[in-house]
Amino acid sequence: MVAGGPWSFNNCLLLIHHLREGENLEDIEFHVADFWVRVHDLPPGFAFETLARNLGNLMGKFLDYDSGPRRNSMINYMRIQVRLDITEPLMRTKKIRKEGGTHFEASFSYERIPLLCYLCGIIGHSDTHCPRLTELPTMELQRGWKEDIRYEIRTQNRNRPN
Repeated sequence: MVAGGPWSFNNCLLLIHHLREGENLEDIEFHVADFWVRVHDLPPGFAFETLARNLGNLMGKFLDYDSGPRRNSMINYMRIQVRLDITEPLMRTKKIRKEGGTHFEASFSYERIPLLCYLCGIIGHSDTHCPRLTELPTMELQRGWKEDIRYEIRTQNRNRPN
């Protein structure tokens, strides 16, 4: 994968791979992409690397954990980088058991998500082009994914006057 991604053009995901000498084209996976995922609704002090690894490997393949300045006990989210199979629906929530048997539900939002279907949760097509439209009666279709699955990164405008 190429650093700084995921890359998109016209809101469509671009899958890029640098071919290495001797690498077989047929072995390259063009159905995976790396995304930063924000894990929300964590109890105070629960943003630790073991949980990040477990959640990342549950979603896809764990790649990295942002242990930066957010390691504050009052912060209720963490960031993990995960290699996702884009032919599978994005995970929305996960029920997690704490010591003592109590549970909490963590929710996920994805940074820099391109075109996404809110009916099936799969990257690469919109609601109007979802295969489920032909598979299910219209009355059974419900949007299982909402806008909050996207995490928009706000950047400072350096050209803006103070």
